Amino acid sequence: MPSTATRKPAKALPTSQSLHDTLASANDAAKLARFTRNTGCAANEVTGGDGRLSILQVFEAMRRRGYQVTEPVRPQQQPRAGFTAWCVSVTLPKGISFKLAYHTPGTVK
Repeated sequence: MPSTATRKPAKALPTSQSLHDTLASANDAAKLARFTRNTGCAANEVTGGDGRLSILQVFEAMRRRGYQVTEPVRPQQQPRAGFTAWCVSVTLPKGISFKLAYHTPGTVK
């Protein structure tokens, strides 16, 4: 006797790449939310064209708030292979100064 039950098509499982992309997007969104909540900056002030937190946009927001931020300079010593180190000097409106270093993926020659 033939079965009249119809079989539902199997749902396509997400690929590991799509899962990775989803998790990375959620992580980026959480970082942006924490940053904007803690600094009082609007998300559009500190994000690049891709909607992710951008250190260069953060520097611009700091300048608009009266901080003196130098342009990023690449130091001679590069301590992390596969990354480029950058340094900026920041002076707060009250005169306190400090140096800030950060890394970007890839190397600059």
